[in-house]
Amino acid sequence: MKEYTFKGQYSLDDYIQMNRFYLKEMLFKKKTGLILMICLIIFLALFVFYLAFEGEFVPLRFVLLLLLIPVLFVFMGMRQKSFYKKYYKNDKLIKEERTYTINEKNISVETESGNLKLSKETINRIKFDKDSIYVFTAENAVQIIKERYLNSPEEFLELKSFFKQHYM
Repeated sequence: MKEYTFKGQYSLDDYIQMNRFYLKEMLFKKKTGLILMICLIIFLALFVFYLAFEGEFVPLRFVLLLLLIPVLFVFMGMRQKSFYKKYYKNDKLIKEERTYTINEKNISVETESGNLKLSKETINRIKFDKDSIYVFTAENAVQIIKERYLNSPEEFLELKSFFKQHYM
């Protein structure tokens, strides 16, 4: 039976990457994102309709509105980082080093504060990012496995395949 054992510790960048991944998944891969996009399109259509028929259509106003949307997204992105930093600094458990033992039957995570044993039945879902594996046990509870925790990129790819074969 194949078994992987390795250690790792979450960094602030790991925490931010996980939260942004989760946010993208929520907004763009679920109904929430679709509803948000439809509302944005309706708002823009009504605004253009108003300018064209009720008010004076000034292309400069329309361009300024379109430029305002990316500025808001940039501001939200900057705000998110400080927001995540605050939560990361206040969470003592997230900064502890973890020892992972993964085999076909379960995933064991040991920290200074305690142990966690996950079986296939207790895992909600598993998602993959470019250099991360996210093991969700609930909608807002996740174990992060980073590529740098393993000995090589090849071993990380092998672990991804192992998860797909035995846990999905």
